[in-house]
Amino acid sequence: MSYSIAHIPKLDGTNYHDWQFAVSMALRHVGAFGVVTGTVPRPVKAEAGKSTETGKADDGAQSARWDDLSEKGLGIIGLTIEASQYVYIRSCTKGDEAWTIFKNMYEKNSRSNRVTLKRAFYTYQHDISRPIREFTGGLTSLGHQLKALGVNLEDDDIIDVIIYSLHADWSNIAGTLTANQGEMKLSDVISALVDEEARRAPAVSTETSLNAVTGRAGKQGEDRRTCYACGKRGHIAARCANKKGSNNDESNYVVEMAC
Repeated sequence: MSYSIAHIPKLDGTNYHDWQFAVSMALRHVGAFGVVTGTVPRPVKAEAGKSTETGKADDGAQSARWDDLSEKGLGIIGLTIEASQYVYIRSCTKGDEAWTIFKNMYEKNSRSNRVTLKRAFYTYQHDISRPIREFTGGLTSLGHQLKALGVNLEDDDIIDVIIYSLHADWSNIAGTLTANQGEMKLSDVISALVDEEARRAPAVSTETSLNAVTGRAGKQGEDRRTCYACGKRGHIAARCANKKGSNNDESNYVVEMAC
């Protein structure tokens, strides 16, 4: 289980939406999603030997399996929250209890919550100093949070907000996307913006790159040479500050060392 939750962002009270998605994937991985979210009730043994929930014979194995998955779910939740959140689920003994507590706390469908999210969504700013995926990801996340609260929001609405929220410097691509009469998917719009960002990236000068490579190669070549006069590496005898006076031509002899 550890590898499934190692990279889940810990719930700190401000990132519930991302945490919920990541934990949902971990719960699905161990088969506990339905149990923890309440869509799969705990089987209860009926008098006639039938489960009152499933209508199937229950010798205790089904309820034991449900309890085991609930325990796993509680463990996943408990291991993916910050210490500041422990107080809310410290007394929980089942995964669905902990899940419901956080859901009621952070996904409360109140007017104030909806207004706050809508304001953030419709006034989102495009910071051109940051990667475009950060901008599109932020808006998309807010859109999904509104959907989770029951707000009727389609992908076309998210696309529209992305386009009109683009910085003025991106007006050309915004105009192109606006004029597009065909059906556009959210992923298509994001891909187009990523391509535009790549096009805008300053190209590295070929000459500069070549000089950098040549400079490194030259320096490495010098570092391999050994001075015949003093025996030290990094220079030749003709440039040796420690060489003894000698007019012998051997003072200019360079020994090439193996790499």
